[in-house]
Amino acid sequence: MIIKTQTAEDKLTGFFDMLMNFVEKSSQSSEDRLLIGGAMMSIATLLYHDELGNADGNTLFDNNAVDFIKVIKPTIH
Repeated sequence: MIIKTQTAEDKLTGFFDMLMNFVEKSSQSSEDRLLIGGAMMSIATLLYHDELGNADGNTLFDNNAVDFIKVIKPTIH
């Protein structure tokens, strides 16, 4: 039996697909999708701090938030 180790990228892709599926099935409006995104960011912040500590958690979140802001900035009215 051959056991293939799943890479971090494969796991991340799977989680991303799972979350996008959840958003598509549970949101009924643009507002819902934005609120779900905010909730996901809040969970990410908690996980980063729990797993990495405050300093590293803040750094990781700040770096990811900058990427997120670049993506949504054109949509902010």
